[in-house]
Amino acid sequence: MYSRRRRAILLAAILTGAACVAGAALLRDAPEPPAAAPPPPAAAPAPQPEPVAPTPAPAPMTPPVSAPPAETPAAPRVLQSRVADDSPMLVGFMDDASFRWHPSRAQMLDRAHAAGARLIRAFVRWDVAAPKRPRAGAAPFVTPRLHELDELVAGAQARGMEVLFTIWGTPAWANGGHGPNRAPTDLGTLRDFAHGLAARYPSVRRYSIWNEPNTNLFLSPQFDSAGRSVAPRTYAALYRAAHEGIKAANPHALVAIGETGSHGRDAPSPGSAQDRHSPARFAQLLSEQRPRLEFDAWAHHPYPISPSAPPDGAANWPNVTLTSLERFGRALDAWFERDATPLWVTEIGYEASPAEPRGVTEHAQAEYASRAIELAARAGAELFVWFTFADSEHNSWQSGLLDHAGAERPAYVSFATAVRAHAAA
Repeated sequence: MYSRRRRAILLAAILTGAACVAGAALLRDAPEPPAAAPPPPAAAPAPQPEPVAPTPAPAPMTPPVSAPPAETPAAPRVLQSRVADDSPMLVGFMDDASFRWHPSRAQMLDRAHAAGARLIRAFVRWDVAAPKRPRAGAAPFVTPRLHELDELVAGAQARGMEVLFTIWGTPAWANGGHGPNRAPTDLGTLRDFAHGLAARYPSVRRYSIWNEPNTNLFLSPQFDSAGRSVAPRTYAALYRAAHEGIKAANPHALVAIGETGSHGRDAPSPGSAQDRHSPARFAQLLSEQRPRLEFDAWAHHPYPISPSAPPDGAANWPNVTLTSLERFGRALDAWFERDATPLWVTEIGYEASPAEPRGVTEHAQAEYASRAIELAARAGAELFVWFTFADSEHNSWQSGLLDHAGAERPAYVSFATAVRAHAAA
């Protein structure tokens, strides 16, 4: 059986490595570069296997020692987009290893666009972009550490694709020396970082705040010593600070709340298992925070509870998979007293065998990718993000539409076909 712990630890690694190591080469051009690329910040405490069937989480994509210069690659087999540009549901990929660190990352963007991508989701690690406390009056990040994001944004937008930034990870200097899954002691530091990021990228109009804050791996603690929920209140403060900073710099930006994982126990876990809230209960508790939270969309990761289960497999409420996404939307409307809350599916994917021996077959992956797009569209999702685009030595999660050699899996064609069919509907 897959391990939620495996996927979650992998994602912690990508978030630890994203921009940190890849930005090391860029740092040599900084006016005052550190003597060496800083070591990865302490990751969140590793959760242990859970008594319930685990949900897959994004794999860590470990960047190369330095970000290689972009190549001018040979034309891929398919350059012409297979999908019209006016699909009603924005579809894209999350794959920092392919789109930010790969030597042929420009070609990767071409091939993603040809498969129907109109959006690229990328992590922005606050603790990696700002490993030291900024000087008074200085930018809230080390500018060379954002050069790879500069390239990604320019490359994506040149191909007619939007970019979605997900901000995560508190620097140790901002939270008393704790890991990146602990909130800052001064929320103004997060507000300043979010403001600086939005000001630097005025053309980026989509943001989400934190990653799976209903899990201990990404936001700790989830419960206090008496077993009472505390993460929703902590996350509300985090979100409010980042939202304020982004909107001050770009009032037209769309900022999503949530980025919730698909399941949880809503109580402290026994032994060393990871504490987590179910997404619906987490959202309900967030709706009780005052002042009331303002947001433009709810972002969610509707992975199946069992990693090999089909996308239309059932899940017990208050867990939320694709089959309960529409119900989740109605609940959000009721809890937050809103009408038609926009839903963003910002992460879902299936690992494929034989690259991952415990994955589904490549043909099952193709079928599930197509079905997942259909289910998300049927639930009224505004956007849909597949994790990942291509298997890579720097990405331990084998869910790409391209294999390690860059060859198309059956899912590449089924994905593009499903997006095209949705656009024509």
